[in-house]
Amino acid sequence: MFNVAIVDDEIAYCCLIKKEVNNYMFNQSYDYKIFEYTDAAAFNQALNEIDFDIVFMDIDLGNEDGIKMSGIAYDINSKTKVIYVSSHVERMQDAFGFNSVAFIDKKDIQTQVPVVLAKVISKQLYALPIELKVGKELQTFLTRDIAVIQLENRKFYLYCVTGESYRLYYYRMSDLLKFLDKRLFIRVNQSQIINLQNIDKFTKKNICVKGFATDISISRRDSDKIYSAILKYKDEHLW
Repeated sequence: MFNVAIVDDEIAYCCLIKKEVNNYMFNQSYDYKIFEYTDAAAFNQALNEIDFDIVFMDIDLGNEDGIKMSGIAYDINSKTKVIYVSSHVERMQDAFGFNSVAFIDKKDIQTQVPVVLAKVISKQLYALPIELKVGKELQTFLTRDIAVIQLENRKFYLYCVTGESYRLYYYRMSDLLKFLDKRLFIRVNQSQIINLQNIDKFTKKNICVKGFATDISISRRDSDKIYSAILKYKDEHLW
């Protein structure tokens, strides 16, 4: 679940940002909730009640400064990412701090909100933990660390970008495909699942994945489908 806040004292801009956020999040099938605040005091109170993942913050909030509010948000939850949406382009340099990740000019809301959202969410998904059974115990892996999951002699092995490998127990291919996030992982042939985030280079026939020793062959039957999926991920997540 992504908690997204929109903080702007102009209702028209709140609605415009909300529309673009809804379009993107719905199309990507993300679980999310949007919170709107037209004054700084209401947002300040909400900071103590809700863990926001992403905040779209105006800089000029009437009697309050959006940059100052971002600092308060950071003090309460350092994981909150702030995207400034403002007409005050001259304050762009002042806006960037510990938790700020982008600046969008208000005239570019419709084109830039989905682009920036894709980049921010990709980085957050990149660090999500995944629990998989290694031996008799569940072991936690960060999404970003997984390169390839491969079937070898009826046994599954997980390969990390660091070069480490782990034997996975009690899984079938269908189990893994249901469990793994389809936005990040894709089956490319009969025996291999790759992490889209860790593709180094690719063609319609082969994929080079960070930390994996050999190139991976793409299924000839599904090559067009797989190649298109990789291109789509590349375009949406700004490699």
